[in-house]
Amino acid sequence: MTIMHTQVWGYYAYPPLVGHSLQGTNEFMDTNSCPDCFLPGLQLMVSNKPHSNLRGATFFNSSLVLSLLNFSDFSHANMENSWIYGSHLNVCDFSYANLTNVMSDEAFFVNVNFDHAILDYGTFLSANVSKSKFNHTSARSASFTHANLSLCEMDGADFTDTLLNGTNFQGSKIKNCNFDDASMKKVRARNSEFANCSFFRTKMYEANFGRANLSRSNFTRALMYRIDADFCNLSNAIFTYAELIDARLQFCNFTGATLDHANLTGAILLGTKGFKPAATTILCQTIMPDGHVNNSGCHLNDSYIQDLIKVENLVSESQGTPLNIQVKTLAQLEEENKKKASQAAQKASSTSATGTKASNPKSAIKEGAAALQTLLKDKDPKIQEIAKAGKATIEKAIAEGKLPPFDVLTKLPV
Repeated sequence: MTIMHTQVWGYYAYPPLVGHSLQGTNEFMDTNSCPDCFLPGLQLMVSNKPHSNLRGATFFNSSLVLSLLNFSDFSHANMENSWIYGSHLNVCDFSYANLTNVMSDEAFFVNVNFDHAILDYGTFLSANVSKSKFNHTSARSASFTHANLSLCEMDGADFTDTLLNGTNFQGSKIKNCNFDDASMKKVRARNSEFANCSFFRTKMYEANFGRANLSRSNFTRALMYRIDADFCNLSNAIFTYAELIDARLQFCNFTGATLDHANLTGAILLGTKGFKPAATTILCQTIMPDGHVNNSGCHLNDSYIQDLIKVENLVSESQGTPLNIQVKTLAQLEEENKKKASQAAQKASSTSATGTKASNPKSAIKEGAAALQTLLKDKDPKIQEIAKAGKATIEKAIAEGKLPPFDVLTKLPV
């Protein structure tokens, strides 16, 4: 008979292996099988036990360290508070298993079935969990920081308040999942699908969702600073009060999207389809689908401009580097446009107003008139007012005979 030696580790105090637990442990060590056994404190240190059968077994507070357990059945098992550091558990079945508060840093769970499993408060730091299934899985307040979750299948999974910073979701098919209050900074999710998911108050700084399908998802109050989502499908998505400052959204599909109170300051929307901002959408230094810069909502930033300035010094927890988001106040923009209008007016009137001749007065007048035309077409009424003042100066010079009539060169809008 094999005698098992029990140990007390720094992480957990293991219960003594006596009676049925000792008998079950011996059975497992001899046969690789002990379904429905009571094995608390099971220790597998650098062990090779593939094709193990621990279905329905209870082995909480256990250690599976640097062991090979591929092709094993852990379905319906209770593995609470276990330590699974660096082990290989590829092609295993963890469906309906209880993995609450497990520590699985740098472990391998490739092609694993986690359907209906409980992973709450578990740690999977830098673990490889690719090609796995998470259908109706609970992973609340867990940590998958820098984990590999590429090519996974998820439906109805709950990742509320979970750390997913730097996680790789590329090519994963995810739908009907909950990521509320999660941290998804710098995630890599190109060519993935997050359809009909909830991202309420989710932190998504500098995340990469290029060519992803995010249709019908809810991003209410999500913090999406500098998100890269070129060629994304955002149809029927909800962005109410979402912060999309400096977001890259070129050639995205916004058909049916809700943008009430969304902040798109500094965002790039070049070539987007179906983009229809609401009256409360903040467009400031925003590059619109046709390429022009829209500053019509800059005044809406003034009410909380101090909060936006704080964003400039925001630090990304996953990398520890400042995002350096630049935000200009409406006063700064007005000052810049005032200078532009003044310079345009001076160009058009300098040759006559000063009584001197320029080398090419017609060219100077034409340039000034063209600049004023651009400013007069701006949707911001305050910018239009500044431009009209410049136009009035030119019209006065025309009336006094100091300039030729503009209809000879370039007509200004009436």
